[in-house]
Formats: sequence, C-alpha cells, structure tokens
Amino acid sequence: MGILSGYRVVDLTIAMAGPLAAMRLGDLGADVVKVEPVSGEWQRHTPAGGAEGHQINASFLSLNRNKRSLAVNLKSPEGRDIVLELARRSEVFLQNYRPGVAERLGLDYESVRAVRPDIVYVSISGYGESGPYVGRPGQDMLLQAMSGAMLNVGRASDPPAPAGTYAVDAITGYGAFEGALAGLLHRERTGEGQLVTVNMLDSAIAVQAQELSIYTVGGIPQHRGREVHGHAYIRAPYGTFATADGYLALAFPPLAELGEVLGIGEFAGMDDDAYTAACVQDLRHVLATATAGDVACLIAEPVQGVGGFTMPPDGLLGDYAAVLRERGALLISDEVQTAWGRTGENFWGIGAHGVTPDIITFAKGLGNGLAIGGVIARGDLMDGLPGNGISTFGGNPLSTAAANATLDYVLSHDLQRNAAELGGMIISGLREAAAPLAAVGEVRGKGLMFAVDLVDPATGAPSPALAARMLEETRERGLLIGKGGLYGHTLRMAPPMNLSEAEAKEGLGILADALRAVNEEAGK
Repeated sequence: MGILSGYRVVDLTIAMAGPLAAMRLGDLGADVVKVEPVSGEWQRHTPAGGAEGHQINASFLSLNRNKRSLAVNLKSPEGRDIVLELARRSEVFLQNYRPGVAERLGLDYESVRAVRPDIVYVSISGYGESGPYVGRPGQDMLLQAMSGAMLNVGRASDPPAPAGTYAVDAITGYGAFEGALAGLLHRERTGEGQLVTVNMLDSAIAVQAQELSIYTVGGIPQHRGREVHGHAYIRAPYGTFATADGYLALAFPPLAELGEVLGIGEFAGMDDDAYTAACVQDLRHVLATATAGDVACLIAEPVQGVGGFTMPPDGLLGDYAAVLRERGALLISDEVQTAWGRTGENFWGIGAHGVTPDIITFAKGLGNGLAIGGVIARGDLMDGLPGNGISTFGGNPLSTAAANATLDYVLSHDLQRNAAELGGMIISGLREAAAPLAAVGEVRGKGLMFAVDLVDPATGAPSPALAARMLEETRERGLLIGKGGLYGHTLRMAPPMNLSEAEAKEGLGILADALRAVNEEAGK
C-alpha cells in the first residue's frame, strides 16, 4: 500500500511530461485513471517506439504503468459528463492541453471545481497561461534551445546540441508531480483545492539556477569551453578525455589522488581547489614580504605566452583582483596575444576569469603586422594621464586605419567563432594523436593558441632536444611552428585567426605525423 493509496487521479495528459507526473502519483499508490480518445492516445501506436501493426509502443508503456484506462469522446456531451463524474469522485485532475482547449471542452479548472470544489487541478503547458507563445505546443528540443540550456552542452567549437534525453519533458513532469503533492498537502491542511500551473519553459530555466546566478551575482557569463561540459565556473579537470584505449570521464577529482593514478608527481599534496588557493596565498606572501607595500599594479597575461602558453585555472585572476583591491593595486590584463577572440571563448582572454581589469593593453596583432599598440582603462585612470600617447608605438594614420580594418574583419567574419571551432578541432586531434606517444607530456590550449610539451620518454623530464627536432620535422613537411617554455621543450602555435578548415586539417596532419616521427626516434 503506497502513501497515496485511497486517492484517485484523473489523467487527461499525452506525450511525456503529463503522463510521467501521473505515473509517479500511481507509483506512490494513487488510483490513476487515464482518459484517452476512443482511438487511444496517439503515442500508443507510434512506430518510433518500435510498435508495428496493433502493437503498443514501448515508450507509451514506460510512461503509463500503474494506470487504468478509459476511452471517451470528449467532444460529445456524454463524454464530458463521464469525465466530470469521474472528477467528482477524484482528488487530482491533470491535463496538458494548450491553453484554451480545456475551456472549449468544458473541462477547465472552473468547470471541474464546480463538481469537486476541493480538487487539485494540475495544468501543464509549453509556455504558460499567457504571453506571445501561449498558443504554441511545447516541444522538448525547441525549449532546450529557447531556454539557453543548449549552451550547457558540448564544446565551444560544436553547434548547439540538445541533451541526450528528453530533459525538459522530464523536468516538467517532475515539477507537475511535485505541484500535485503540494496541492494535496494544502488540501489536507485546509480543505481547499488548488489550481497548479506548470510550464516547460519555466521548468527549463529553473534548473539553470546555478548558471544564471553565477552570471547575475558573480558576473561570469555562461559559455562553452574546450571540453564537452559548459559550466563556466567548474575547475579542471572536468570532462571526458581521450586515452590510449578509450575515454576517461573526470569530475574535479582530488588532485593528489589523480596525480598518483596518472603518475604526475606535481599534483602531490594538492586537493580540489588547492592550486588556486596556493597561488592566491603566494600572491599575498609576495606582496607582504617582497615589496615595500606600495605596489601599483599586477600585470598578467591570461595565457602566458613565451612561457609556453601555460594557462591558470579559469577564475584565478579574478581571485588575484580581490587581493589587489584590498591593497589599492590595479590589475592589468596584457592581451597582446589573447585579444580579439583568439582563445575562442571570449573576446578578451581575461573574460575567462570573471573580472573586469582596471587596464587592458594590446599591441601589434590589431594592426595585422603594422605598428600599433593601445590601452583601455577606467575613465578616472585615463583622465589622470599627463600626455597624449602611452603606447609603445605612438600610432600613425596608416597603422590606425589598418587596425580599424582588421577589427572590422574580425567582427564581420566572426573570427572568434572560427578560433573556437578550428582550435577545438586541432587541440582534440592533437590530444588523440598524442595519447599513445611517450614523448608527449601534455597538449593544452584555448582556441587558436595551443602548445605541446616534449619530454624524455624514459624519464618524463622536459626535452628541449626533442622540441628542436620537432621544429625540423614540421619544417620539412611545410609547416613552421615556434618553441618556448621554461625549459625550451614546448611547441607554441598560434595560427592566423582566419585559418580555413582545410588549412587546419592539413596542419593537424603534419603535426600528428611529425609527433609520431619524433616519438619513434626518441624510442630508439
């Protein structure tokens, strides 16, 4: 005997959300009577669920267990009277008609309440009881798109994609189930019935509370990154990663344990957010012990360039900014290499850190090779400058015209999207190619900024010699790349932002082939 034993539910719903809600009430012991057209609900015999001939669709069965069924012609006065009589002897009434249909059938809340004043009446719709879309049917995938939920799925380089399940239908169904239970509890306490309205758009938005709050409170917009999850605030490692014999799913594991499993000694002693916390503590220590206390600013590259395209965890520079504000110091974001959408995720690299810097600096990339540099800063800072120019190259009409033309091209051709799509393809391809190669220590990158560390296959130590050899291997194949990093063992690559898909695939093929050649040579 279930907790709802003794309660009767009239179920006039179709498809998924409503039948799911009614089924869950039945699972808890309620006597659910499903009212269908004389020919049966359309989903009974839909071939998409594997039904043939007079067979019943498996999807229909999965959503309608623990129910009795009644076939009624609701468009006839006799059919309407049958349903109202059933409602008179029931506690819950569910329907998911488009707004206005229940009224035309004489089965709206007021009509049902007239025969059963304490009824809990649950009305489910796609877009609510009013508004410009009130007459439209709710469809799961369309509502995933309209609600923004598709921005939570996939990589930045991928087109928007729906969830693998009918997520909005399921969420709405459970919202209706919850509403029915709340209505019954209110009825038990007060003797009053309730009108419960649930719609799919509200439901799809409500479950994005974290993403929306992070933006409205923390100022971090939702965006899709290099990995398939889309949570702008979740720290690495999080996602699915290619390995030599399949894929590995990781969700922010303790770094010490992950390091032990993967043989990465640098992770020893670290757990969860320890890396970011250690960096912030180190900044406090440096400011307190290595300065006179009157530090003017901290200049940071969102992606460290010459050091080998090393990237701090997203959000670290935001934490740094909080420490700097305590001391009245400025945060300057050096965007010489990361600006104009090159990272694919944001127009400025600092966008990954959830903070607006006091000053942004940029340089020759904007001029597409011509000499120009510039500064963006708070108004009070700019007003305090005594001179008319502060860039390395004072600027001239030719360079300025080139900068304007370059910026127009970047925006009109959506090169940030190009960087996200092609960069994601290249980085994923490099990781897949590098997975079985002992000479590759790490592949990392954002958009069209990516790097590969070469290491000694026997010891794992940085190998400048292999990096130098890699430059020769790619040059012989027609591709020029750069080298850098603390130990000179890092291959640094930042292709033009107007890179074509064909060029990206050709370059990826050359890199993968050269890596295999270097790895084979290192193993001899």
